[in-house]
Amino acid sequence: MRKIVLAGGTGQLGKLLKTAFVQRGEKVIILTRGEKKSHHPLIQYVHWDAQQLGEWTYYLEHADVLINLCGDNIRQRFTETNKKRLLDSRLGPTALLGKAIHQLDRPPKLWINFSGISLFNGLESIQDEYSTVYGHDFLANLVLAWEDEFKDTVTSLTEKVIVRVSAVLSWRFGMLPELYGIVKKGLGGKIGNGQQYVSWIHEQDLVALIMWIIEKKQKGLVYHACSPFPERNEIFMKTLREVAGIGFGLPLPTPLAKIGAFIKGVDPSLLLETVPVTTKRTIEEGFEFKFPYLHNAFYQFLNQLKYMSSKRIVFSEDWVVVILGLGIVFLALTGVIVPKPGFDWTNANELREQVFSIKNITAIGLQFITVYLVAILGAVLLQKALKPLLIVFPIVYFLTIFALVLAGNSIVKEYNLEAVIFSLAIGLFISNFFKLPVWFKEALNTELYVKIGLVLLGTTIIFGDILKAGSLGLIQALVVVITVWYFAFWICKKLKIDKEMSLMLSSAVSICGVSAAIATSGAIQGDSKKLSYVISLVLITAVPMMIFMPYIAEWMGLSQDVTGAWLGGSIDTTGAVVASGSLVGERALEISTIVKFSQNVMLGIAAFFISIYWTYAKSVDDETKREKPTLKIIWERFPKFVVGFVFASLLFSFVVSPETVDAVKGSLKSLQGLWFALAFTSIGLETNFKDLFGHQNKKPLYAFLIAQTFNIVVTLVIAMLLFG
Repeated sequence: MRKIVLAGGTGQLGKLLKTAFVQRGEKVIILTRGEKKSHHPLIQYVHWDAQQLGEWTYYLEHADVLINLCGDNIRQRFTETNKKRLLDSRLGPTALLGKAIHQLDRPPKLWINFSGISLFNGLESIQDEYSTVYGHDFLANLVLAWEDEFKDTVTSLTEKVIVRVSAVLSWRFGMLPELYGIVKKGLGGKIGNGQQYVSWIHEQDLVALIMWIIEKKQKGLVYHACSPFPERNEIFMKTLREVAGIGFGLPLPTPLAKIGAFIKGVDPSLLLETVPVTTKRTIEEGFEFKFPYLHNAFYQFLNQLKYMSSKRIVFSEDWVVVILGLGIVFLALTGVIVPKPGFDWTNANELREQVFSIKNITAIGLQFITVYLVAILGAVLLQKALKPLLIVFPIVYFLTIFALVLAGNSIVKEYNLEAVIFSLAIGLFISNFFKLPVWFKEALNTELYVKIGLVLLGTTIIFGDILKAGSLGLIQALVVVITVWYFAFWICKKLKIDKEMSLMLSSAVSICGVSAAIATSGAIQGDSKKLSYVISLVLITAVPMMIFMPYIAEWMGLSQDVTGAWLGGSIDTTGAVVASGSLVGERALEISTIVKFSQNVMLGIAAFFISIYWTYAKSVDDETKREKPTLKIIWERFPKFVVGFVFASLLFSFVVSPETVDAVKGSLKSLQGLWFALAFTSIGLETNFKDLFGHQNKKPLYAFLIAQTFNIVVTLVIAMLLFG
């Protein structure tokens, strides 16, 4: 298995190459300025700012291939501001990658730098890899400066190759889908005088060419990723019309082309400038094009479009989660209540007579049938392979039940070690000491399990119960949650922790620990490894807080009311709050429970607003900053499972009777916990120890400890003011 690093690999060409490499079983690391994550075992996103060295350089070590795809899209007007951005977005990352490679002990074996054929813009004769005559317009100078920057990097242990890429013909992206739509409307005539050359390459040939270069033992410095047969624009458009079955195409005169370019916000040279480029070196060295001629490339494009239009409608994962989660809820409300198994035990006798009793084993079996059928239905709706799921899911379920049994022990409960930590530990042990096949890891659907659990979590957020918490408890919860959340987020920002981790960590510290971290991760579609790390911090720090805070309160001479408010507002897990309050007294237990419950009910509100914030933020991040975040864009990116979460909460708050809620809440709560535990078993099975507890996780640890200390102090002050 090779290790491939794609710098700036979140664009269309990056996605194309990522898919191809993964299909070949290669490990793909993608350096991105955004906050992305992947649950695929062969894909990992790593954050970088493309401006300075950082922890991302660690991922270049031992890499087989580095492919630099960085560069702002040239489809824009060439104003002075845009020209500078186009230049900086290419030269900066290239120089930075060269600097990083120069400092590494085991740098990538091969560095492929993508470039452009616009180096030859405006020339009259057709050019190849051996040509030394270049164009003189902005794009030609841009490419020349880019390639000079690449050549100047000092990488004695890394072989370097430039790939000049032409227009890529794909049914998914680029100019072809747009031109095809124009042709279908009868507007697909020549552009300008139609004599400008169009150089192009089919997407399959581009991928094959990159693979061919990687495999070659003797490589040239420069290759052209374009068909050997460029065509003039007039012939290019005529061929497309013929394949589409359109006999006539209205031409676009030069003045109208310039007006159209202005309206679309692109430079007219992209439409009117000739790019007379072919490839010679690839042919000489034995590469064979699958689609060297336009006719064949266009026919394949048309066949692909027809195939895609005939495919069945595929539901997005979030809508599938809503369907499945609410389906479980409505089945319970109609009387199909899955029995709740028990896992509490103190000694071997209780383990045998209670947990492994016929009645409890039957309940466990019925839960298995329920979640198994739901998982199968989810795979069907998402059009995923069933065979691996049918094998993998029972194994995951068995491991999860083992974790639930361990967590049910009374001694374990005293230390507030929840089932998810055992699920994660079991999965980690197996994945790190035994080699699991790729098909096994691909069948793990962590995100689906987490989100179904979150929809069910909505049934526990009852708005009427908020009023029962008492005015002082609500005031403290509101002040503590807002103050601690913003402080934690500010600390994360100061320590330059990525937003994804910052949001999960801030919610965990300020709201209600594990559930808040899981809900936030679901709302922002967070990285499961980061979520596991945050939950580990929550559970580990809860133990000493649970034990020592009551004694500190006694030493300080605090009343039971103040102590209870302090414990309930600062300890992150409900179980630890109850255990700690019990050490103080009945009044402290009562107050701590009220305050903790007040914070818990804020989870739904927080998750909803975090979803909106994250959706908006993702619409204006570094990689999409020119896209205006309209309501349509925000809705498209909004995590739809939150709709199910909110609907379930509203349903149980205002529609379902309290008697019915009492009848079904135990079953639904048990299923919710089971889905979370299944998710964390899956996370463990697809995670390496070094990913979970690697060097890059020290800053979040510091941030968590600082924020938790602040939480303890602030909550004490507020508790003394309100309950003193």
